[in-house]
Amino acid sequence: MVGLVKRIIAQGDILYPNSEWLFPSKSKKQRKIIATQAWKEKSLPSLTGHILRHTYRTIAQRVGVDKIDARLLLDHTVQGIDGVYIHERALFDRLLATQETMTESVLQLCKAD
Repeated sequence: MVGLVKRIIAQGDILYPNSEWLFPSKSKKQRKIIATQAWKEKSLPSLTGHILRHTYRTIAQRVGVDKIDARLLLDHTVQGIDGVYIHERALFDRLLATQETMTESVLQLCKAD
């Protein structure tokens, strides 16, 4: 994931040099550089920033990541009674292994292009 983040930073520097944000964007009203919001960028063909969470969740589903693990990795609330009784700190080793699976899956998809 570190390699992917470095690539994102390099690409962001092309559009918005020296931005402090991982996913920079321009605000519509003030035209200043901000963290990407979930709106369409004129310079990019689709939604940016938040849409990567959709991509992450889709890849997780594709590779068979447990739904609760996927929710925890996305920092979403676990719905229902499971959310009351699950303590994510106790699942650290499992979530770390799941994230490694996700990292490898993302890298494989990047190689496919």
